[in-house]
Amino acid sequence: MITKVQVRNFKKFKDKEFKLASDGLTVMVGGNNSGKSSILHALAVWEFCRRRFVEQHGRKSLSNPSSEQAVRVGLDDFTPLCIPSLQHLWTNLKSSRTHNPINLSVTWHDSESEYTLAFKIDLPSSLRIQVAQSTAPEHCNLPKIAYLPPFAGIGIKEKRRTIDEQERLVGRGIPGAIVRNQVCALQEQSNQRFQDLKNPSGHIPKSARADFLRTDPWRQLQEVLNQEFQCMLYTGAKEHGGLQTLTLNLTKGTYVDGTFKKFPNYTPRDIIVEGSGFLQWLSVFSLVVDEEHDVLLLDEADVHLHPTFQNKLLFRLHREANDKQKQILFVTHSSEIIREADYRRVYSVEKDRQGYLDREQEKIRVIAGLGSLYAPRMEKLFKTKRMLILEGTSDESLLRIWARSLKIPWPDNVVVWFSTGKQSERKNLFREINKEVGGIHTLSLRDRDDEPWGTTEASLRDKSFADFQGDTATEGRMLCRKWRRRHIECYLLHPEVIARVSGRSQSDVESYLQDSHSVVVNNTFLHSECHQVLADVQAKDIMYS
Repeated sequence: MITKVQVRNFKKFKDKEFKLASDGLTVMVGGNNSGKSSILHALAVWEFCRRRFVEQHGRKSLSNPSSEQAVRVGLDDFTPLCIPSLQHLWTNLKSSRTHNPINLSVTWHDSESEYTLAFKIDLPSSLRIQVAQSTAPEHCNLPKIAYLPPFAGIGIKEKRRTIDEQERLVGRGIPGAIVRNQVCALQEQSNQRFQDLKNPSGHIPKSARADFLRTDPWRQLQEVLNQEFQCMLYTGAKEHGGLQTLTLNLTKGTYVDGTFKKFPNYTPRDIIVEGSGFLQWLSVFSLVVDEEHDVLLLDEADVHLHPTFQNKLLFRLHREANDKQKQILFVTHSSEIIREADYRRVYSVEKDRQGYLDREQEKIRVIAGLGSLYAPRMEKLFKTKRMLILEGTSDESLLRIWARSLKIPWPDNVVVWFSTGKQSERKNLFREINKEVGGIHTLSLRDRDDEPWGTTEASLRDKSFADFQGDTATEGRMLCRKWRRRHIECYLLHPEVIARVSGRSQSDVESYLQDSHSVVVNNTFLHSECHQVLADVQAKDIMYS
């Protein structure tokens, strides 16, 4: 498949070329902000351009392009990535209307020849996409690319969504919002294929049945989950006032000698109750087995997994890529995966060099580069043995601002560590670090997200996950705390304060919250027992809108 990607004026890259192995699994590594994800984003945008061009002008337009043919897209219709404005696609935001176009060129090959298709993107008013170069005849197969960010965003209910809606949600970084759609589509397609195999008498030839059972994506997904998680999936749909919502339940059991056996009296339950590691795995492999895609872009697909499952994921992806003749680009920060991967398949993205490693010893340099951000923290932990686990840098910034406003000194002996995982995953992180350091006292503070209001006490103690207290001093302790409101940003939605820092009137702020987000901040806002509607507001969306 894809052998070369050329990028000009796109995000981090003023003018870069990346040469890739045309098949199998590529593990892309590098420090933060090195450009790994930007490579995936470039391919995701290229795929968006390809599909939109075919939808509006037909497949022939990509083989015999005309300078008069273009696709125009506004920000609301730009679905592959979540960006605040279309200018954010450009290097240093310098779109310069028509004089500084983005160029995204992809070169690939099949059994017959090598082809190139490039798109030019400028911004005279709306986004304008044109074919800049094409050597791809009508008969050749174009790459079909799917992009998947880290798992997030699963809800209790999920309605059936169109392909465009699904792409938009993935582009916003919440693939969990469509995981039921992905899995249910596999099962529905499987049922249709099975029906299509029947002859006029309603029977399926034995050879055709055997081939179907061996190659059917739905059964392949089930087999992966049988083997790795000892579970089985069941799909369905429900109607609520004319709106169809999808159901995806699982049951547990044993998997022995190729046969799954359900536990007696086990009641199937919705996948939302499972850990984020399972959900990440499900999201990844529902794409891996899908025959609609031959190039997969996985952005930190290991982020929610224990190191043991990271290695299993690497093994599975390598095998599936080879068996299904797919190309998988897998961005990771995991030193475990880098250690296990074939060095010839490790693609390092650094400031002054990009390419596959030449020898095994180069992994040491790569891992050291990843660890350079963490080494100072580890050194400090050995001295202080105090750690605070937060979801990200914005959470730390808010806590520091609040401490300064309250005239509370920020503790210099605390090491801040970031993890988007649930308490169970943070406990694994704590244990791994504590193996090296010993005797760490840890406070884990995270958003409540979609978990019920009643799972957090007024003290912020997480009632759904017990504190950990080691039996010996070297085992340390971990306190599990959770904000009572959905997000830490919920505590910022005070109209008087927003008006003061924004220079707007308080009535303007209140009108904006009410008209644009249906939020009315009443006098319970400052109380711990505030109105539950205020506690459940999607504050992240409001603050960053």
